[in-house]
Amino acid sequence: MTRNAKGQSATATITQPRKHHPVADNAVSPRHGRSWLRSFLAATPCFLAPLTSICVFIALSEYEGSFALLAAAVKQEGFWTICTRYGPEITAKGVLAVVCWVGLQAVLFRYLPGAIQTGQYTPAGYLLSYRMNGLSAWILTHVLYGLLSWYGLLDPGFIPRNWSSLIGAMNLAGFCISALSFVKAYVKPTHPEDRKFSGALSRLYEISASWLTRTIGSSLYDFYMGIELNPRLGDNFDLKLFSNGRPGMIAWTLIDISNMAYQYQTQQRVEPSLILLTILQGLYVLDFFVNESWYLRTIDIAHDHYGFYLAWGCFCFLPTTYTIQGQYLGLYPQSPSTTYLAVFFATGLAGYALFRSANSQKDRVRRSNGRCLIWGQPASYIAGSYTTSDGKQHTSLLLCSGWWGWSRHANYVGDLVLSYSSCALVGSSHAVVWIYAAWMTMLLVHRCMRDEKRCADKYGAAWAEYCGRVPWRFVRGNPSPSIGAPATGPTAPRRVTSRSAPSQHTRHPINPAANVLKLPATPPLAALFFAGASETSPPPFPLSHSESSGSSEWLAHNQSRFTFCPPMDRHAQAVADIADAVRGFFKLGQAYRVFHGSSNSTRPRHGSGQNVVDISMLASVISVDVKRQTCLVEPNVPMDRLVEATMVHGLVPPVVMEFPGITAGGGFSGTSGESSSFRHGFFNETINWVEMVLGNGDVVRASSQERADLFHGAAGAAGTLGITTLMELRLVEAKKFVKTTYRRVNSTAEAISEIQDEIENPHVDYVDGILYSNDHGVIVTGELTNVKPEEYPPRTFSHASDPWFYLHVQEKTKCLPSFSTFTEYVPLGEYLFRYDRAGFWVGRQGYTYFKLVPFNKFFRWLLDDYSHTRTLYHALHASRISSQFVVQDLGLPYDTAEPFINWVDQELGIWPLWLCPLKGCSTPTFHPVAESKDSPEENGEKQGSSTPGMSQPMLNIGVWGWGPEDHQEFVAKNRGLEDKLRELGGRKWLYAHTYYPEEEFWSIYDHSWYQALRKRYFATTLPTVYDKVKVDIQAKWKNREQWGSSWLSTWPIGGLYGMFLAAMSGDIGLHRQAKWRYKLE
Repeated sequence: MTRNAKGQSATATITQPRKHHPVADNAVSPRHGRSWLRSFLAATPCFLAPLTSICVFIALSEYEGSFALLAAAVKQEGFWTICTRYGPEITAKGVLAVVCWVGLQAVLFRYLPGAIQTGQYTPAGYLLSYRMNGLSAWILTHVLYGLLSWYGLLDPGFIPRNWSSLIGAMNLAGFCISALSFVKAYVKPTHPEDRKFSGALSRLYEISASWLTRTIGSSLYDFYMGIELNPRLGDNFDLKLFSNGRPGMIAWTLIDISNMAYQYQTQQRVEPSLILLTILQGLYVLDFFVNESWYLRTIDIAHDHYGFYLAWGCFCFLPTTYTIQGQYLGLYPQSPSTTYLAVFFATGLAGYALFRSANSQKDRVRRSNGRCLIWGQPASYIAGSYTTSDGKQHTSLLLCSGWWGWSRHANYVGDLVLSYSSCALVGSSHAVVWIYAAWMTMLLVHRCMRDEKRCADKYGAAWAEYCGRVPWRFVRGNPSPSIGAPATGPTAPRRVTSRSAPSQHTRHPINPAANVLKLPATPPLAALFFAGASETSPPPFPLSHSESSGSSEWLAHNQSRFTFCPPMDRHAQAVADIADAVRGFFKLGQAYRVFHGSSNSTRPRHGSGQNVVDISMLASVISVDVKRQTCLVEPNVPMDRLVEATMVHGLVPPVVMEFPGITAGGGFSGTSGESSSFRHGFFNETINWVEMVLGNGDVVRASSQERADLFHGAAGAAGTLGITTLMELRLVEAKKFVKTTYRRVNSTAEAISEIQDEIENPHVDYVDGILYSNDHGVIVTGELTNVKPEEYPPRTFSHASDPWFYLHVQEKTKCLPSFSTFTEYVPLGEYLFRYDRAGFWVGRQGYTYFKLVPFNKFFRWLLDDYSHTRTLYHALHASRISSQFVVQDLGLPYDTAEPFINWVDQELGIWPLWLCPLKGCSTPTFHPVAESKDSPEENGEKQGSSTPGMSQPMLNIGVWGWGPEDHQEFVAKNRGLEDKLRELGGRKWLYAHTYYPEEEFWSIYDHSWYQALRKRYFATTLPTVYDKVKVDIQAKWKNREQWGSSWLSTWPIGGLYGMFLAAMSGDIGLHRQAKWRYKLE
């Protein structure tokens, strides 16, 4: 007798179970089955599993993935201290994120349409139906993730940045879901007949006793292994399928992608190893959802009851353990050789092919009732019969040909090959990287044993015959007898039709361990498990402070690790940590790389080692002193945040770089001259003093009165004399608007002459110019003012509907006669960052690159997110287009500027050109300078001589445009530009490609002066300026021939890849949040 139960979205065919007599009371007595032992065995994983996830997290985030370093720290400080200090945290942000994630997946699981499939009969005779919408949910989730990232509503690197709090929340979710399912099994079970209690002899035991009687046996064991087989919320929300196949599985690929985004955000590139790993694991996850109906016949769904083992495993263990490889690469980027990656990627694909092929063969036999070909031959199989608890007999087919004639668990072999290959792609020997593969080995070996025991019980003689025909469990070799069935000799093939094959395969998800942005104000998760753990403990290794810094200082430094710190206290703590790291590398004589978190350099990046000093946390405006008109600024503060912090006090930096993402530290360590530099000089000349960590770890202050040689030498030295950690910046009065005047000129000579006249005007605050061609130029001047005539509407340039500044100026002046003017009033913030959209005019070249995208107002509006300089820089680095693009700023004396512009026109044909007048600066220096007035040429002294002097005012010329497509010709043109520049008495800015041979480079820049500074301030272990700015032509050419660079150089792959990573960078929507933007009415 059967009955149909219809829900809102699924129909379950339920077979009335057979009646069973109650089991005698003594069968469930506390003595039965040694309940104390079961309780102990069940409690152990409930305790150790979260603890293990905590240990893995700490090893990854704090000890470079090394269990040896973690063990050494534990031995010195104690296990609970390390867990308390570095363990995951439970925060409101993490809990909210997990709740929103699970809620989103629950809504998609419940309401997305999908085909209805039935699972296997339960022991009580239920045949449940399921809606297969996992693929739709996976696609929709990833599209939503992409859209939120695209529009700046979600940081694509959110997961690794908040991994600590997410792990805490996932652990909490695992326990909560486990407890919910445990209580539900007693209070409102879905199918009471399918429950299993540790104290009962039968699954069909009918419970009618009291609550106390119901828990006879081992409640801990029931909590761990689960009571209900298929718990449902309502008629059709299957809790087990949802847990096993939604939050964790979908999160797997999302975590990998987020790790890619994080690696790009922190390293400005994504290593091929992480890309290939994401592809391999993404293929596995996608296969899971494409073949989701197959999952209904696996052990997880058909046989395992739903308790802590599945609930915590799917909500926490899967997303934290299966993704360890991606987490490791997100934190410690590395990429083995191309050959190594190719071998293991191909091996992984082969493993997946074996896995998919084996499962497909079995599914094909089941669907065709055995009437199909396997490897070109008719399928060979054995018919096995079994009886369900409702008394009905069923038949399944045991496939004996294809992969299933090769071994009894060929699909497990493919799974293992794929697992080990994905771990090998990381290229690390650290044990933590291989946890996934080790877990899969244990899991699949255990499942193999369970499979064979269950099949032996289910099919009896048919299984024994199958084992005789296929005696190998995993690979061919010595025969492996089946568990629970004797091995028999081969028998004649039998071809039978089949409706269902045994569950000889499985599926699993994967997890992550990524970067962690700690939120110290919240208690670590481990503290909830182990009360009384100290928040402050001695350091894990011998202190490396100088003699004046003892352990008491270390304790004082760490006293506020988990409490709120005032800005300067927080800064002091961060600088002390940075100094410790630098001191350690100095004592070991090891080189290291400084990680800032962003870059506005257009130079190609060189490979990085594992020694990294992270200063990305130094990104705050500490204070603004309105009375003194100064502010304390950390080095990673970008210009837009600096302007926003000072404008609220009616102040603004006198020199503001035109790109919002350029940082204060970059302005000091690099060269930054802007349209106000004709009056105030380079950005570093507006700084009163800087705090630096020297190469030996000492923290010092440098100014024009204290360590003046270091203060002057470090400016423009690309961070090669020490790490800048703080600076005091002078400010000037800010005003509401900039009265902006565009003056038309008809020749290069007129433009240069007009600029020289304007810089003498005491009322002018900003001067620059644009040369559109030989006969069309515009000189732009700006005057700060609080008064705007009513007939002049505010002119803005930051909104998507606004024109690009250079196009606007061109349009307004194209019909003006020579020396005629056009005036507008531009809000101050809009003026300071007027060149942000299009990166002056570099953004125009993106349309040239893609060719098919029209360059018109509509598409500039549509693609506005990609026109801002933060995004442009990401795309430039990621796509390798910088190797085809001339991006040079050159400083020349006024009297040689016109011949140089003519040379650029003839040799490169690049227009427009930017003109920016610069005040002279002190020499020697790495800044661009013209010949010193105090060091006449007739004295035979070169530019930048060790003799102090002052360079003459000069004109910066910005040359930005496409170069020759042929790489060798591209290099030759750049070398020609460098030669011409030197001939005309100029010098280039070192942020861009530099092709000088080393000997020639040091003939331009004063080597003896620089080396003396390096020795005096312990910087000899740091790279030199030349090391940082050079282009290794031979290595670059060799790299172009490798697969990673060659395909990125292929149109349009490089451009599309750059756009993708720019969207993943997390910066693509920052301009919408800018407070300096003028609000349109």
